[in-house]
Amino acid sequence: MKACVVMLAAALAIPAASCAGASAAEPDAAILAFVDRINQTTGAASPGDKAAVREACRSLVTDAFDFETMAGTASYDSWKRMTPAQKTAYREALVGKATDDCASRGKEVAGKTVEIVGVRDGKGGERQVAVQRSDRSGRVAIWKVIPAGSGVRAIDVVVDGHSLVANARNQARQILENSGGDVNALIRAIGG
Repeated sequence: MKACVVMLAAALAIPAASCAGASAAEPDAAILAFVDRINQTTGAASPGDKAAVREACRSLVTDAFDFETMAGTASYDSWKRMTPAQKTAYREALVGKATDDCASRGKEVAGKTVEIVGVRDGKGGERQVAVQRSDRSGRVAIWKVIPAGSGVRAIDVVVDGHSLVANARNQARQILENSGGDVNALIRAIGG
């Protein structure tokens, strides 16, 4: 899971690459609002204020990502077997892990903003939003977003060709294989 949340912090701080199989598009109001929310959250945090950085990370993680969708995909084959309480615990573990990792990289995240460098329409309403730090340093990250209410929320982030959700799914598969399919072991491993 550590590799997954490292990617989250990387995406927040130094957002990655091509959007194969999608058509170019202009950012609409929902995409612009999504990036603006990211910038308001991370840009306002001071790198030296650990409590403020942690709160900014928690706000960003819970606001920007659709953890319901992500958890179902990232949990490998265990989502359908989880009880409602286990699903809640797994989602909360993912949110906590992502928040912790983001906060541990406060200097990379706090006070930084990103700009849209491209948008592509994907399958089934998914859009791929490529962003890079406003100072044009670092890599490009691709936020895969879907409609959510009047806006959008991320269901994945790809940095340097590595998907946050695919990495989490691989880790979940390994944990489940090593624990004989024990869903609680997966939740404990993710939740720390």
